[in-house]
Amino acid sequence: MSVSLRPTLGAVPEGAAFRVSALTHGLGDREWEREWEREWDREWDREWAREWARRPVAEILRSTVPVASRPQWLRFGAHSDRCPAGPQPPTEGVFDMEILRDRVAVVTGGASGIGRAMARRFAAEGMHLVIADINAERLAESAAELRSTGREVTEVVLDVSRAEDIAMLADTAFDRYGDVAILCNNAGVTKRARSWELTLDDWTWVLGVDLWSVIHGVRTFVPRMLTQGAPAHIVNTASVTGLMPLIDMASYCSAKSGVVSLSECLAIELAEAGAEIGVSVLAPGFIDTNIGESGAHRPAVFAESAPANRPRSTTGLEATMTADDVAGVVLNAVQQNRFWILTHQQYRSSLVERAEGIGTDARPVSFRVV
Repeated sequence: MSVSLRPTLGAVPEGAAFRVSALTHGLGDREWEREWEREWDREWDREWAREWARRPVAEILRSTVPVASRPQWLRFGAHSDRCPAGPQPPTEGVFDMEILRDRVAVVTGGASGIGRAMARRFAAEGMHLVIADINAERLAESAAELRSTGREVTEVVLDVSRAEDIAMLADTAFDRYGDVAILCNNAGVTKRARSWELTLDDWTWVLGVDLWSVIHGVRTFVPRMLTQGAPAHIVNTASVTGLMPLIDMASYCSAKSGVVSLSECLAIELAEAGAEIGVSVLAPGFIDTNIGESGAHRPAVFAESAPANRPRSTTGLEATMTADDVAGVVLNAVQQNRFWILTHQQYRSSLVERAEGIGTDARPVSFRVV
């Protein structure tokens, strides 16, 4: 990995769009330290994720040089003394990826974005795919791309918010292949407006796709996965905004917070049951996807919608990773059976600050990076 680690505080990460004069103007020593550490985190995110995306997991496992060898104080920024250990190099034997070959991955939201990218990575590992989405045209395009790899692909057009549609998806996967090795509850939509301006249709639509679809997936797939007699893994897509609030995104944040809590409970319960089913919750930051276009496929029954709120500054929230980058990180997390999948390391200090704020009864503030 071509990352130049410079241990002297104040050094500028190589290749960073980073202006020392602008960031240091008017800042004290502590503020400057925070800015510098966060910029290091942004650079590390890009390099770290792309390293996993570039190489197959089997190749990484054979490597004797740890990829994530960055010093902890650089990895976690200003709160390195209090942050838990984050993403580490793969550990031999945690989850043998060879057992996934010729088995099946089910991915909702598989027509585009992170879902399509995850399906692409699973196909590269020799898995067959069952992909589902409400967008039939893009789903067909995704299926055609995946079939070009030589893997079997089944596409299912559905509405993930409907329990009967998820039941149909499970029937399709188990009837055709007999078991499911990886389940990715990934579909998502969003609506920007003040919480009191969101209509009941807005709330119902967002919670249905972003939270109820995951609930349906757990209720429908897990009982069958428990009886299949082979290791499996579940990846539930939440968001960093499921861990920290973001203004004008109440319905989305509420849904993603629910996904985080559901995933935590599920992981605890499966472990207590002695099940060979791992659980991960994916909490991506701002990724280059088309989730902003989700309203184009909003069911007519949820037609009443609040006007979109005014655009807000996104300084520090720009997408620094692609969906393919995220898919590489997810595949690595599945191999390690890691629960938390945080794509952007610079958010960790904000998470620590939020946790500390709860302990000190601080007022809530909107999610921010800089």
